[in-house]
Amino acid sequence: MVFQSRDQSRDVKQELFDKQVEYGFFEIVDCSEQENAEYAHMKNNGNALPENVRQYKDAQTDMYVDKFYYLKDSKLSDAERQEYLKYIELDRLNTIKNCLLFFVILTLVSLSAYFVFSLI
Repeated sequence: MVFQSRDQSRDVKQELFDKQVEYGFFEIVDCSEQENAEYAHMKNNGNALPENVRQYKDAQTDMYVDKFYYLKDSKLSDAERQEYLKYIELDRLNTIKNCLLFFVILTLVSLSAYFVFSLI
């Protein structure tokens, strides 16, 4: 039997939370200048940020900056979330189908060109 440590469990929860943000189940709202100053002070003193507050990272340096945002729930019901995820799944399946169709047609054109040019 394999047990997960608390750190691994936290990583899974964080990954799930990140996916929820990525798919729009949470709305990202920038903090005001006053809130930014307050949260920066908390962070510098070693205090933990509130649960729904996150800190921006600089894309080039990958360092945290003193700007913060909070996540607001989108207020979707479980049924609406499931329906939304089904539509995403359908879009992705449609993309796979189109890619497969492209490669099948490309193969058929290549085979027919091979046979035509091999007869010459």
